[in-house]
Amino acid sequence: MLIWRQQKKVLPLKSAYPASELGRATLGTADALLAKVYLFRQNYEQAKAYALKVIQSGEYSLYPEYRGVFLPDQENGVESIFEAQIINTDGQQIENSNIPNGKEPEELLAGAF
Repeated sequence: MLIWRQQKKVLPLKSAYPASELGRATLGTADALLAKVYLFRQNYEQAKAYALKVIQSGEYSLYPEYRGVFLPDQENGVESIFEAQIINTDGQQIENSNIPNGKEPEELLAGAF
């Protein structure tokens, strides 16, 4: 945990990265992961403190509708804390990598509600 806390000192905010650097770790990534670690350790005060840092940072928010998470044009969107960029063998980013098997959001959510 000490090394992780030290790394946080050099991580930038999500908004500090240019579009060409999508998917890199940010201060929000570190805070969110620390919140998760503290949650699993049942240290709820620390978990809350780090979760609030993410929420109050102004770097992230929730989509008004759940389906927004699955829309292709919302990759690396406002809810994305840490999102891996998938590159094919030609070095090109694969579009719509957040939708499994190329299915549309309506297909994924059919019958879920």
